[in-house]
Amino acid sequence: MNSQMLGSTIAAIRKEKGMSQKQLADGICTQGAISQIEKGDMIPKIDTLYYLALRLDTPLTLFIDVFIEPDFEARDQVVSQIEAAARERKHEEIYELIEKLRAESAIEDASLDCYLTWFHTVSSYYTGRIDTREAIHRLRYLLEEGDDTEIRRHHLHLRIMNTLAYLHAFEGRPLQTIYYQDRILTTRVRTKSAANELDYDAFLIRVMYNKAKTLYDMGEIDQAQQVISRAIERSIEQENMSMLGQLYYYRGQCLERTAPGEKTEIEEAYQRALLFFEILNKRQYTKLVWEQKAQYLV
Repeated sequence: MNSQMLGSTIAAIRKEKGMSQKQLADGICTQGAISQIEKGDMIPKIDTLYYLALRLDTPLTLFIDVFIEPDFEARDQVVSQIEAAARERKHEEIYELIEKLRAESAIEDASLDCYLTWFHTVSSYYTGRIDTREAIHRLRYLLEEGDDTEIRRHHLHLRIMNTLAYLHAFEGRPLQTIYYQDRILTTRVRTKSAANELDYDAFLIRVMYNKAKTLYDMGEIDQAQQVISRAIERSIEQENMSMLGQLYYYRGQCLERTAPGEKTEIEEAYQRALLFFEILNKRQYTKLVWEQKAQYLV
């Protein structure tokens, strides 16, 4: 934690705005307190920091990040590079980047170290350096034996559990898959942070979708339908269309199994799936619906 970095950041933003220490302090604290804060000699209380952030038109999370993670800008640069490579499935690039970072210097940021350990395991798995069981072993150790506080920062614990759910599904262990999916879905995250790399709402919807798929494959169709309904409701509440096509497709799949005579409902499910696939330009999914469910499309 770095009070001097916090103080210098507050001072720099104040000066950018052409504001004096007295103007910043007015109604919040004394001018002397601002002077001490900016020198790093005083750590402001959270309510004081909140009002300073408001007056400086600055997110409170910025000050918290600066105080807790003085090198947060360098951290964010590394994280952004890894996340971009992950979106393009460049796992070899991720592996080499993390190896280089660790070879060049010790990672002093505990939160970043946990993050890199997770991605190093994932990239090692996808590049064939370790098998599924070794990946599960490493991630379970990180989740259960690592620094719980640091793992929970940026919601990393949820992402690790999601990876474990995926790996168990690949190994054909649906009960373990459901176990980690349920742990994610029963973990209530009530705040959002600008420093958090996780789009929490979209993440939860995807986990619910994956849980519904697991239940469907297990033959638990009624339970799968319940999870799909909750996921669709959440998607609508959050105005998030990202998974609606897949969710309506699986609703149709479930209805074919449980109510084959309800053709109108089945048609509606597949037509809605097709609509969202077309809106989001998911051509592969659009093609799949037409190839496999044409009889339900008007």
